[in-house]
Amino acid sequence: MLGNVKLRELIESGTIGITPQPKWPDDYGETTVHLRVGCCLYIVPFWRRLLSLLHIRRLRWDPKQETVTELWKRVGKKVILKDGESIWLSPFSFVVGETLEHVRLPYEDSEGFAWRGQFTTRTANARGGVGGELSAPIIEPGTNHRITFELHVIGPFGVRLHHGADLFNFSVGRVEGKVEKVHSRTNGQVSPIRELVV
Repeated sequence: MLGNVKLRELIESGTIGITPQPKWPDDYGETTVHLRVGCCLYIVPFWRRLLSLLHIRRLRWDPKQETVTELWKRVGKKVILKDGESIWLSPFSFVVGETLEHVRLPYEDSEGFAWRGQFTTRTANARGGVGGELSAPIIEPGTNHRITFELHVIGPFGVRLHHGADLFNFSVGRVEGKVEKVHSRTNGQVSPIRELVV
């Protein structure tokens, strides 16, 4: 696990790509760099969740009958947040989004090393009632896209989600040994939900 001084050096040299680049020292922890909420979010509108809670029109998903893309087309709403904008999330809200930053990790740097990252939610946000569901917390060598995240409001009160809020930590470590290149369907993706561009 890299300390923030070495992490800054690798980012500023372009060995590890994070765009836009984090600002030193505000966007760094001791062994992490902060990643922020981007502009593209998918939410389930409050009225749909209310009808489901009242057993009027239940929200259901059968993965054998419907893909995730089809589910979000049916029940979701796309929200685009611009700089300075925010959205209120009521209790039990669920959000799928992507980071503001584009992350690139090399298979091999100039010294022959590969780099692997770890993506986590910041603990301060959990204490405020915002939980993270990170289905892929390990960011593998060769990654070249924005990071998709899932958030839910687990506390009893509403939470305002701001564009650019630094909700996540990103740490990086060196991988020993050779890493084979693979084809990734997510590299270059333009939506946090694969194939869903509306």
